Amino acid sequence: MSDKAPDQLYTPNDLAEYLRVDPRTVRRWISDGSISAYKFGRQWRIKDTDFQDFAERHRKGSRLDVR
Repeated sequence: MSDKAPDQLYTPNDLAEYLRVDPRTVRRWISDGSISAYKFGRQWRIKDTDFQDFAERHRKGSRLDVR
């Protein structure tokens, strides 16, 4: 194992609560590939860095915002 601290892992429920969306919305983002996640058994986990990347891509005014 590395000396570097591991990324914080979040559940879909954690992110849903933080973003004030339904947990099913977070699971839909996982299933359509909008946000990267890891599956351990039946449990999904999202790394903090993957969440930050997802949030940056959806930031209003971002160069990637094509809506």
